Amino acid sequence: MPVAQLSDRSVVLSLQEIAQELGDELGSPADSGIADARDAEELLAALFTAAGEPEVAVPADEPGAVAAGRRLLELLAEDDVTGELARSVLADPPQDDQLAVNDAVTGVVVLAAVVSWLQTKVSFRFHRDREGRREIEFSAEKTTDPKVLRQVVRVIRDLLLPPPPPPPLP
Repeated sequence: MPVAQLSDRSVVLSLQEIAQELGDELGSPADSGIADARDAEELLAALFTAAGEPEVAVPADEPGAVAAGRRLLELLAEDDVTGELARSVLADPPQDDQLAVNDAVTGVVVLAAVVSWLQTKVSFRFHRDREGRREIEFSAEKTTDPKVLRQVVRVIRDLLLPPPPPPPLP
């Protein structure tokens, strides 16, 4: 089913299913030190900093988070690593009779799915430095492209930011 035709709830449920499957296949984000949404946000912030790009967060409002989720589903379906799984989920998307989607839940699901996709592109781990501060270490061992962090960050930025408005008509 085309992503544009999915209900908001199906977008969230599809992302949950894909993130769960990726976690089962690649290892849970918790295996890399991500215990909650705050850790995932810290991971993305560190990734953006490492790539020398300004931070972008998952939209806090439900319409913005769902729109980012739709863009993410499209990316997942086209990605070399996640495409088969995402297309399979989208061919028979999860349905739910719940009418409303909670803003906080939508944002967390989008964040979790972004982190799951990120695991297919770069390796990361949390550790403590000599002073006991938590640090995040990245490596691009999953690809041979030396510019992978910057490329991944730009993809994530484009997913999370709304597209620019169309130019005004003459």
